Amino acid sequence: MKKILLTIALIFTMVAHAEVETIEKIAAVVNDKIILKSELDKELEISLNNFAASGGQLPPKNIIKEKVLEHMIIRKLQLSMAEKAGINIDDQQLDEAIRSIAKKNNLTIRQLAEEVEKQGGSFADFRESIRIEMITRQLQMRFVSRKINISEKDVENYLLSRKNAPQEEKQYKLAHILIEIPEAATPEEIKKQKELAEEVKGKLEAGEDFTRMAVSYSDSGSALKGGVLDWMTEQQVPSIFAEAVPDMKKGELSGIIQSPSGFHIFKILDIKGNETRIVEQNKVRHILIMTNEITSDDQAKQKLEQLKERIIQGDDFAKIASANSDDKASAADGGEMDWAAPGLFVPEFQEQVDRLKINELSPVFKSRYGWHLLQVVGRRKHDDTEEYKRTMAMENIRQQKMGEAVQLWLRQLRDEAYIEIR
Repeated sequence: MKKILLTIALIFTMVAHAEVETIEKIAAVVNDKIILKSELDKELEISLNNFAASGGQLPPKNIIKEKVLEHMIIRKLQLSMAEKAGINIDDQQLDEAIRSIAKKNNLTIRQLAEEVEKQGGSFADFRESIRIEMITRQLQMRFVSRKINISEKDVENYLLSRKNAPQEEKQYKLAHILIEIPEAATPEEIKKQKELAEEVKGKLEAGEDFTRMAVSYSDSGSALKGGVLDWMTEQQVPSIFAEAVPDMKKGELSGIIQSPSGFHIFKILDIKGNETRIVEQNKVRHILIMTNEITSDDQAKQKLEQLKERIIQGDDFAKIASANSDDKASAADGGEMDWAAPGLFVPEFQEQVDRLKINELSPVFKSRYGWHLLQVVGRRKHDDTEEYKRTMAMENIRQQKMGEAVQLWLRQLRDEAYIEIR
């Protein structure tokens, strides 16, 4: 009996020893978290493959390994901080982000997964990398972006500095009809061709199709293409049209222009670049309840559901927003935000704005900022060209300041952490 027990004990000892032998090695300790050597090796392999695919000359492997480990340390610090701050991305938010990525690339979810796997990746790992990116972005928004101030003077200086910079060049799509003047033509022949040009112009003004008229009458090399020319910049527009083109609008027909080669009529089919922006703007008011160390995700949602019920029962939206919303900038105005063009809101918010009718309350929904209840109170068509320039100026300034601020914040985060590289 004792021999059997001794044998069993020996077996357990051997198993325990085997388990110790198979425990993964630690690459780094980051506060109370660890980075395993296997995790480092996996990310190093991905980085090496990316370098190789880019065709560039590879730096020494030990340099790449140091950079990869440092990246993992910074990521671990941020994820740990996000966990303590109650920042999380649930599967519904992640699925929405994945759908958005697929849509931007004109792919279905299945096709996106296939593309990831074709490149040697795992779709599960891809999803997790997007989740991490969303969490760190939300963390940086909460702890860094909110501290960035952009003044009107910042915007004015930015716009002034770019006033004389090259703008996005306008491009034109033209269609052209040429009524040719024969070489060494007599005055009678020139008159006859001019009359034909006037006849063609009259038919076009009466609604005749330009393509059909070009095929029927034009002596230009583009006639068989309906007179349609390739896209061209203002500098590339033929000199005989150059004076007229800048003042013409899309769809407008030119007058008859005479040149040594004949009589020309052209039409502006399309213009792109640096054009006027007419957009449908939305006037929105909302209530935001954020999650933090004190307010959990469920509590934030439940609180907003209760506020929504009060509004349905007749309480004033503006008063409730002023008293409860964590978006302090809009709360001061009863939750009301400035007129906004499509694309200025985060996808989850924009989706609700697009779906709602005027004065309809949204369901309670979550974005990277927290839980929202919103109401669209107005819609309008608006020329926002100048506002768009200012908005883009503010966004560019914010990105510039954000880049610097994030780097300083991450450096501070690392300096204050306990890091042990093994």
